[in-house]
Amino acid sequence: EYKGESFALLTSPNSTNEEHYLAQKFARVVMQSNNVDQTSDTQPELTIGLERSLGYAAATNSIWDLEQSDCILVFNSNVTEEHNVVGVPVKKAAKRGAKLIIIDPREVELTRYASLWLRPVPGTELLLLGGILRSLIDQGLERSDWLDEKSESPATLHYALHALDMDQLAEVTRVSRQAISDAARIYAQAGSAAIVYALDNVPAELQRDCVRALTDLALVTGNLGKPGSGLYPMRQGANEQGAWDVGCLPDRLPGYGHVNDDEDRQAVEPVWGCVLPTGPGLGLAAAVQAAGEGRVRAMLVIGDSANFVNGKLGDGLAALEKLEFLVVHDTFLSPAAQRAHVVLPRVTFAEKEGTFTNLERRIQKLKPVLNINDGEARPESWVISQVAQRMSAPGFDHASLAETMYEIARLAPIYSGVTYRRLEEEGALVLRTSLNSPQPTQVLYSVREHTGIQWPCTGQSAESTPTLYSDAFPMEKAEVETPQFRAADIPLDPEYPVWFVPGRVLQQPQRQVQVIRGRRNHIVRDEWVELNPADAAGWEIEEGDNLEVHTRGRLLKGRAWLTESVPAGVVAATTLFSQLAVDLQASEELDPASKVAGLDICQARVVKLGVEGTQ
Repeated sequence: EYKGESFALLTSPNSTNEEHYLAQKFARVVMQSNNVDQTSDTQPELTIGLERSLGYAAATNSIWDLEQSDCILVFNSNVTEEHNVVGVPVKKAAKRGAKLIIIDPREVELTRYASLWLRPVPGTELLLLGGILRSLIDQGLERSDWLDEKSESPATLHYALHALDMDQLAEVTRVSRQAISDAARIYAQAGSAAIVYALDNVPAELQRDCVRALTDLALVTGNLGKPGSGLYPMRQGANEQGAWDVGCLPDRLPGYGHVNDDEDRQAVEPVWGCVLPTGPGLGLAAAVQAAGEGRVRAMLVIGDSANFVNGKLGDGLAALEKLEFLVVHDTFLSPAAQRAHVVLPRVTFAEKEGTFTNLERRIQKLKPVLNINDGEARPESWVISQVAQRMSAPGFDHASLAETMYEIARLAPIYSGVTYRRLEEEGALVLRTSLNSPQPTQVLYSVREHTGIQWPCTGQSAESTPTLYSDAFPMEKAEVETPQFRAADIPLDPEYPVWFVPGRVLQQPQRQVQVIRGRRNHIVRDEWVELNPADAAGWEIEEGDNLEVHTRGRLLKGRAWLTESVPAGVVAATTLFSQLAVDLQASEELDPASKVAGLDICQARVVKLGVEGTQ
């Protein structure tokens, strides 16, 4: 009853490639709707700029390539918490002597390893990137020979950069011209330099241009197509890269074809035996908004998502409540499931078969290691196929997930050389010793590890591709795009006139901490509220004063600490990761780790307290 634009389907970030593929196929073939996305896809601009400039919407290099980097620039990304595997080679490179540049208003764990930490006013990060590019060119550090061979002319970019007033830029960003010059020089003079970015706290209207600017940094310095270089977008979902690859997007088909392109649709329609809807559908945020407004009336939601409750989708749960028909397929009775008309039990990732594609484009086989369900829980591949068959839709009767992968390979050229057999055959036997007697000569156990295939892999005899663009770009030459360098226009609420910037680190040796031991250990210490001395003088606050920082929905108490490292108009507080661990242990959430609050910058006001804690 809800076919067409009134239906939307949202998959889980831990759905497999095959499940994402079947979900988007179900939405388009059975429900005639392009309203399909993942519940983790709150930053769709993260890789669009990469695709437009370079050819592929994905990381250019392998994660462990970062160990070989001479310089790593980390842009607005809390790597060690949210992408801890990536954090390991970054730290190892820094300890080896590589230069680490951090651009982030927040204090995160990697700032402790940084050679240079640029701390701009929130919302001015794009302008700062423009300053770094301008300084790089002014210092004569552009690789003109490489650019002439590999890319289109950067003349338009040069024109935009020379229009920037560097003194004014330093004043707006609160980052000195010397620091900007140092960042440009360190990055450009490195033998190989990489960029790791996540766009945390970057306003939506600036995100695409930030990616353009970061890509331009790599292009004008020739840092593409070689080990230790490239760009690494830190996607949020565990298998978000795979979801994009297989077309689980409102405007793309498997292999990144466009739904509104006749040739792209005609390549898919004979395989699926249908006529596809032509107009781009609604992505995650738009679909949830449409549900709240009554334009989307029915929805299938797979898995739990913190984004329904953390404010990134507005009041997502209220929007779901307005649906006429909501089906949720989940492992636990999540807040979304509690509002559903039909709940279907879902297996965990440890009970699934399929493939995942990680952020370095590596396709890996997943095997079930547990069989704990009671016979009712099913993976979404089974549920989607069963619903489609009971609605008399053809093309959902695959005998195995290997057949589903075969169909993906037919439609997505970058996967055309991928099969289950090849993924199995390319595994390597790893020998292990007994844990009770770990002697190298006493090998008792072995296991087969599957290293996977990095796309593009365009044929059965084609090799995996660890590094993109080492030979050429898909569109012959890369495109140097020109961002509109500007600061975000975000008016501050008079009731909350400053920015509050949270941070989190493993330890602060200079701070006294008391651990109260018990059934649940907890931490007692005075938090420091960092203020710029100019702001403190205007608010009549002195070092050590008791303060409260009020944000919408949150209150932080601490003592004033005056420091020039915090820009005027900003207050900051850095907490300990161990406090987060305590909070997780005390949480009553079914899956507390997935609900960890991010380090989100927000508007705030500072209140000075009296001696007895009165305002």
